[in-house]
Amino acid sequence: GNADVHGRVDGDVVTYRGDIIVHDRAEIAGNAIAIGGTVRMEGGRVSGQTLTLAVDGQGLPVRAAATPSRRIMEQLALVGGWLAILLVIAVGVLVLASDNLSAVADALERHYGSTLVAGVAGQVAFAPLLVALLVALVLSVLGILLVPFAAVAYVIVAAGLVTLGFLATAVVIGRGWRPAPPGSDRARRAATVRALVVGIVVLLSPWALAAALGAWPLAESLARGVAFATTWVAGTAGLGAALISRAGITRAQSHQAKRAMASPSWQTPTPVSGVVAARRPTATPSQGLR
Repeated sequence: GNADVHGRVDGDVVTYRGDIIVHDRAEIAGNAIAIGGTVRMEGGRVSGQTLTLAVDGQGLPVRAAATPSRRIMEQLALVGGWLAILLVIAVGVLVLASDNLSAVADALERHYGSTLVAGVAGQVAFAPLLVALLVALVLSVLGILLVPFAAVAYVIVAAGLVTLGFLATAVVIGRGWRPAPPGSDRARRAATVRALVVGIVVLLSPWALAAALGAWPLAESLARGVAFATTWVAGTAGLGAALISRAGITRAQSHQAKRAMASPSWQTPTPVSGVVAARRPTATPSQGLR
């Protein structure tokens, strides 16, 4: 039946197969939910949400389909959320592992075809390697206790490699958009940040385009297919570059060694403490030979 509200309700008003009529000067402090009916405002006010649910032939509530504009806004908000998450992760990678990121990006630029093949091989071998690891741990008593930790660590490492590779792909795309000028470490870091932002925006733009085409189902499906293919290729190639470069560890260590060798702090022949520096030995004439 209907619910006629003439005063104030400190809560929700719910009707089943009836309308909610909020009369003049009436107020509902909660939500107004009409299942199989409508909510009619006749001078009153609803502080919460106003929700109307249709019912099927069995009397069960059926949520009404979202309008195209609302669906587009929800999809665009989802893309914006992923953009914010990736930017936060990118900042963390730049702070903690900038040399590794540069090494993976360089490997991706030099061996793109090999990285794509290595990425596909890594995806195929993900599950078999996990199974082999768990079987090897189960063979020992101590290993059985480590099975949950090993599985979680394996998944975390795999996710980290995929994320590092995806960000390296974004760096390569950003470099192609605007190459980094030669300069100091600060200038190179600024160029890397700019390349990361540009690359992430470029990689997410197909998803934003698919979200904007939500009013046309066929165009949206085609755009989502293109977006998925683009993301898969970027993630696969990045994963392969991370595997080939061993997550950039070797290159990062060599880069740190080069910076240490280039530092002038250790290249002084005489220590500050005043010890006399060693001189090159010179030949002196012998007293016995003339």
